[in-house]
Amino acid sequence: MSRSFIIYGLSLYCLWFLVACKATTSDQDDRPNIVLIVTDDLGIGSLSCYNSQFGIPTPNIDRLAQQGWQYDQFYVTSSVCSPSRVSILTGKSPQVAGVEKVLKPGRQEEQNGMAPASATIATKLQEAGYHTALIGKWHLGYQPEEQPTQQGFQTFAGFINGHIDYISHQDPNGDFELMKEGKVWRTPPKKHLTEVLTDEAIAWVKQKSNAPYFLMLSYANPHVPILLPGEEALFPGKGDPRVDTPKRYQQLVSLLDQEVGKLVAAIEAQHDNTLVVFISDHGCPQRLAGNGPYLGGKGTLLEGGIKVPAILYWPGVLSPQRIPTFATSLDLFPTLLATAGMSAPQDGTQTGHSLLDSVDSTNNIPYYWNVNGMQAVRAGNWKALFCATDQANPRIIRRYLESTPAVPLKNWKSPDGKSYHVWLFDLGEDPTEKANLATTQPEKITEMWADLVKTQNK
Repeated sequence: MSRSFIIYGLSLYCLWFLVACKATTSDQDDRPNIVLIVTDDLGIGSLSCYNSQFGIPTPNIDRLAQQGWQYDQFYVTSSVCSPSRVSILTGKSPQVAGVEKVLKPGRQEEQNGMAPASATIATKLQEAGYHTALIGKWHLGYQPEEQPTQQGFQTFAGFINGHIDYISHQDPNGDFELMKEGKVWRTPPKKHLTEVLTDEAIAWVKQKSNAPYFLMLSYANPHVPILLPGEEALFPGKGDPRVDTPKRYQQLVSLLDQEVGKLVAAIEAQHDNTLVVFISDHGCPQRLAGNGPYLGGKGTLLEGGIKVPAILYWPGVLSPQRIPTFATSLDLFPTLLATAGMSAPQDGTQTGHSLLDSVDSTNNIPYYWNVNGMQAVRAGNWKALFCATDQANPRIIRRYLESTPAVPLKNWKSPDGKSYHVWLFDLGEDPTEKANLATTQPEKITEMWADLVKTQNK
């Protein structure tokens, strides 16, 4: 057993010892506050704590990583927004939760959002006496019954569409804008959305001096089109792709870092028992160079699309650790409930494990993804991509060919007789997915396909 595992185990013992002591020495509600920060399209290589070559340092987020648990193998369930976010909130795969594609405005009758009264983190924590709030992006349904206040959040101040303008605070067509308590939210003119959401979160936190709270702060940052403070709005209207450059992306991430620092400082000035979780919903578009050193990006199942930054920061409870083992966003649901002294539902629909329980219990369990016609499965360090050669897949295959130099094995036949283009990677030896081993490892492809079939409905 490695030294890091021993230290990790000792820290878990200390954590549960502290919780037990509090429970037996005081009648006061000493359960921790929980703050879940979800960024939008933030690539893992966009933070200097993950990528020392990143052009602009991110000192505030780096501090959370250096003083908390920083995960090096943390994955989301999808490389596009809505499916990833439904998993974060419910602990269910997109297939089980029923949200497998991006929910688009104007298609409410064709696409169902998250089912009303789903068992979300917010639902369970509210039932346990937590104050709950979502500030920022929703993107899990447009119908009244699919709104955040129907999914466990007592307070909602934000936007329900996939993205709104950082300056005008409206979506591309002017149909959706910032809302607060069911009404249009009038904010200071031209104030950057990242700052608006941070200020609202700080104001909400300052009102919570008694019962514990759960705050989900869901930033739009650094989703494109990129706008920086003081610039002119693009929406309503069309975004200008000329504003979306790697340099400007880095500047937008720097603003995010600044605002996260402000929020954490405000929390620590008022409360001394708060767990802060920081993650991204998936990677950024590959052209913005924010996923480095990994290839691919948003919309793909290469590492740059689904491997994301993940940090747990809980001063006085979690000792600094760099966690090397596999974990996913499905683990957040049981983790946050365990933090509040609760157990996750045992109905078989949530398959994650509390990150507070074990460092390596899920490392070799096969894991499955399905995005835009591409299927992927990972088991241990092995990862395979399967793209069916029928339907509209030439476009999808071309996208992967442009993302990695690894040429696929063409027209591999699955046991059910279907034809696939296949990539096979050994992430232990080739973490950036440059060498396709499918032509030299036919037995491994068959094995990975069996894992995919076994896990695809979980």
